Amino acid sequence: MKQEFIKKWSRWWAPQKDKEELTNTFERELDALIDYEIRSKNLVKIDFANQFVCDRCGCHPTVLYYTKRGRFCIDCKPVK
Repeated sequence: MKQEFIKKWSRWWAPQKDKEELTNTFERELDALIDYEIRSKNLVKIDFANQFVCDRCGCHPTVLYYTKRGRFCIDCKPVK
């Protein structure tokens, strides 16, 4: 879904000679916006590529809990 969104909006700068750089910058900004929204709403993300890292213990959990204090695995998730 994200790639479709980027492809749709990248048509605006397709005629530019540095379109790949513009697309990469747009994707980074979109990732930052998505990350901010997830953090601000205390959402849960599921990772199947084992790329998440817990801020407290450093493990690589499949499920990561986003809070205002950071990103945590189920064992380190702060109690409200």
